[in-house]
Amino acid sequence: MTKQKLKESASPVFLYPYNGYNYYNDYNSYNNIKPPRFEQKNLPGLTRLRKPALSEVEGIRTWQVKITMKILITGAAGFLGLHLAKYAKNVVTIHELSLLDISPFNRSEYPKNCHFIEADVRNSQFANSLMEKYKFDYIIHAAAALPLWKPEEIFDINVSGTKNLLEVSLKYKIKRFVFISSTAVYGVPKEKPPRLDTINNDRTSEVKASEATKNTSEVLPSESSRFTSEVKGTVEVKNEGITENAPLIGVGPYGQSKIQAEKICEDYRKKGLTATILRPKTFVGTHRLGVFEILFDWIKDGKRIPVIGTGNNRYQLLDVDDLVEAIYLCLTIKDNQKVNNTFNIGAEKFGTVREDLEKLFDYAYNVETCHGMSLRKHKKSTLLPTPAFLTKKLLWLFEKLKISPLYQWVYDTADHDSYVSINRLINALDWHPKHSNADALIKAYQWYLDNYQEIKSKAPGVTHTAGWNQGILGWFKKFL
Repeated sequence: MTKQKLKESASPVFLYPYNGYNYYNDYNSYNNIKPPRFEQKNLPGLTRLRKPALSEVEGIRTWQVKITMKILITGAAGFLGLHLAKYAKNVVTIHELSLLDISPFNRSEYPKNCHFIEADVRNSQFANSLMEKYKFDYIIHAAAALPLWKPEEIFDINVSGTKNLLEVSLKYKIKRFVFISSTAVYGVPKEKPPRLDTINNDRTSEVKASEATKNTSEVLPSESSRFTSEVKGTVEVKNEGITENAPLIGVGPYGQSKIQAEKICEDYRKKGLTATILRPKTFVGTHRLGVFEILFDWIKDGKRIPVIGTGNNRYQLLDVDDLVEAIYLCLTIKDNQKVNNTFNIGAEKFGTVREDLEKLFDYAYNVETCHGMSLRKHKKSTLLPTPAFLTKKLLWLFEKLKISPLYQWVYDTADHDSYVSINRLINALDWHPKHSNADALIKAYQWYLDNYQEIKSKAPGVTHTAGWNQGILGWFKKFL
């Protein structure tokens, strides 16, 4: 790639070339696209690098940062942890990266020169010795027991483990602590979230939020209504939804444990620790399996895809690449107070469940082969609406009988409008998510096809990086 000239800057600028979205290639961008290095000047210990204007560089997808500090990522053997590690080594420059998990690592998937630590976050004595040894500057706490685990383990890991890490972070004067929570803390919304307003944008600058309330029409945030404020005459979506101040009503042990862990984070903020709480929507991307592996398996075989209700509800997802970028920006922004807060994060561009899945169906049908096997012998997947009340009752029964991998929060929210406001995060970071729901699903599906044989050769598990045992759902698949 030819070096692009940038305006003179006192800070170094590392850029990530992006010349249009390519569903097939983008999923492997961590390995295939290496950022060109431009002239570096006056590198301090921690710098958020200048974001170049579009007039300076055409087609730039994101900006990079340089962190000459020591970072610990917990839960690093999981789906998010893997992406955080890859981003840290291939996009951001980290002085020393340590990865901790109670589960073993598949080290071949990770960048070189990482410290792999197999340990339990509930062990306070080990946490102290770890801090003494490595003297971390930042902690990204992504370790968590997932909803399919036993309730006592969920509370012990998600609450006690978080408290241990917060205690040593305060004791050893960690600069910033980022806790990965969940929008599961909001439970199942009984009322529709505030609507997504759209207005005609006749200016190149962003329209003030107060003006957004003057619109007279409601448009679904689909491909035709993307956030395009830099282009005159298009439609701009004003992100609304559940705000961070909404009541917290966790569903099941997982949601309840996240609420308790958040309250402990808030206690340590009062003691002087800079603690960012991020509440991501369900995030998807390469290496994401779990419930999505069931969806992808059915789509690959051209099956009808049952949805609870009509599929006309809006359900916000999140691309893991956007989540990872936001996490590192929370570490590098200069003003501590801007990130010493609680933030929702989700896609800015999303449509209804029907719209987003139909885009995935179209893409899947046009993929001709998978590891040399023809896929065209299968018909195109379509949606199969089901009566919400009856379907939920059946899924509840299947869950109690332990013959279905779907848990309550998944099926209880599936037919509801479910989206959160990300305005607080956008304002704090001066940043926007880049991928739509459909982008994220398609990228993950293509990775699934490319790794199909390896995925199917492994035994089912209960984490997001393993395929789940479909149970009775596999029996229903035969008739669809």
